[in-house]
Amino acid sequence: MRNLTSLLIGSLLCLLSCRDKLYKDEIDKDKFCQYFNIKTGHYVADGKSHKTASAEINKITNDKVSAFIQEHSRRFEYIITKIFTSVAKGDKTFDSSSLNSRFCKAISTDTFYNYFTLLTSGDRSQRSNKSLSFTVPELMRVASRFFMCDNISEKDTAIGYHICIGINGIAELETKRDYTVLEAFCFEAIFTSLRKKSKFIDDFNNFLTKASRDNKEHFIDFQTHLTTVKNICYAFMEKDKNLENTLMKYYNQNIDNINFKIE
Repeated sequence: MRNLTSLLIGSLLCLLSCRDKLYKDEIDKDKFCQYFNIKTGHYVADGKSHKTASAEINKITNDKVSAFIQEHSRRFEYIITKIFTSVAKGDKTFDSSSLNSRFCKAISTDTFYNYFTLLTSGDRSQRSNKSLSFTVPELMRVASRFFMCDNISEKDTAIGYHICIGINGIAELETKRDYTVLEAFCFEAIFTSLRKKSKFIDDFNNFLTKASRDNKEHFIDFQTHLTTVKNICYAFMEKDKNLENTLMKYYNQNIDNINFKIE
């Protein structure tokens, strides 16, 4: 009985471990357009109909790659949204057929394939020698841009903010390095942790209040005030130890399913 129990526990642990690992040789690049697509729709506002479009993940049963994508959906939602934003830039028609054709072409490139494999377990023969690495300061610089102050009330100068895929300060980073996979990691780590009421969100809210109050002494106009507070908050979150600890803990928990180092 004891041997049977040990065997069942061992089999379960193996199943869970294998499910959370996806290697490069298991990924069929030609199936990306089956895993992801563009969803279009519309809404009515002020008596007018408006079109919408967004990238989404398709669920394919009995498919290991699809199962891994579902298990780590936030990192892949981030990169397909970033690809879609580039593809749809300037498009006001939101034609479903045209968008899907261009999106499929974009995620069939080597660039997207490289992003995808960096967000998986990589090459099984090189698990201990990940070629891509980021520093902790780079991690924090990218992560801080997800705490974006983006609107201000002209009644009381109250500042609003977003922490999301589409509205963030990533585009404001002045760098020649491609941080896409690090951005995807940060997005996943932050949003997974937000559900657990992590201390870093309290840090951010408290500092936002303080920065806005202190800067009012030098108030010039609403936009200048918003921009100044936004940049102060970026700088603060870059140094926030609760955020750093959360990100590094999440990295260590997922070190076997992400093919880059943070050191």
